[in-house]
Amino acid sequence: MPQKISRTVALAAGCLTFGCLAAANAIAAEPGFYVGVNYSQIDNSAPRAPYDELTADIYDSFGFVPTSGSATFDTKDKGYGFFGGYRFRPWLALEGGYMTLGSVERRDQSIGTVDEETQTWNQNIETRIKGMTVSALGILPISYRFELYARAGALFATNQDSLFITDGTGSGKANDSNSSVNMLAGLGAAFTFLEIYSARLEYQRAFDVGSDLSKGDVDVLSLGISVTF
Repeated sequence: MPQKISRTVALAAGCLTFGCLAAANAIAAEPGFYVGVNYSQIDNSAPRAPYDELTADIYDSFGFVPTSGSATFDTKDKGYGFFGGYRFRPWLALEGGYMTLGSVERRDQSIGTVDEETQTWNQNIETRIKGMTVSALGILPISYRFELYARAGALFATNQDSLFITDGTGSGKANDSNSSVNMLAGLGAAFTFLEIYSARLEYQRAFDVGSDLSKGDVDVLSLGISVTF
């Protein structure tokens, strides 16, 4: 190989090596603590049938026989959360937090009879979910400011069912709650600005969350911000 070409190849190899080392240093985030908050759009896959059946059973227990009416079933909601964690390596962090997963709600208004008297009844059944989370984050730094990450962990959920019913004259309420431990997974992206702040966009799924009435997967799309100490 001619000497000039050899020097060119050596110089290119040296520049490439230096560039790779510089890039590695540029994307290596410092270990440390961080905290943050987020706002979420939530979609729950809880089925409608158990809510319909419970509504009918409750009316029947009062001796109310519906003849016509209307009902809505809503599984979409908004939520919020906060989190804190420690980044051990550029590619690994452990994180804990708190999140609200919105509600599933069935609203019913029915016209019917009680002892041959025509009446209008209203009934609302709602399930609200919230809980603490613990998870590990596997992080892929893309550049000095941008990175992708995947999450795997657990949600320690509190699931609360509530009932309100009225016949227009009197009313009644009932509440029940239980807890569960559910798998949690997610994918996200983070962009660092002003050196210590990061904006996050993340999709998460909590699996088989809820009471026996509302059990289903919960999809969470969140936008958040964090600060590193």
